[in-house]
Amino acid sequence: MTDRLSESREELMQHLEQVSGRSIRTRAELEAYLSELGRSPPGRTRRPWTRLRHGILALGLVIAVMQYYLMDVYVQILTLQHVNFLTPVSVQMQRSALEVLGLLC
Repeated sequence: MTDRLSESREELMQHLEQVSGRSIRTRAELEAYLSELGRSPPGRTRRPWTRLRHGILALGLVIAVMQYYLMDVYVQILTLQHVNFLTPVSVQMQRSALEVLGLLC
């Protein structure tokens, strides 16, 4: 049974060395590797395109909000009732600039 446990431990260490890509021979090397894993978990590593992707998504959201706002304004403008009004101009009010100057002098 002791041989089986030591074999499985050795196999486990060999597998860990293969997965990590480094040689782990001492306890200090193992602790250094585990502390590196604790600082940056493998599932939460940032990819270089993440910021760009988030920026493009934010820009798309801003464009969508602006488009929604503008469409709402345009629809409200189109639903307004038309107001027609006329300003009557009588013949007496139509005078030339020379006549107005003549009246003032």
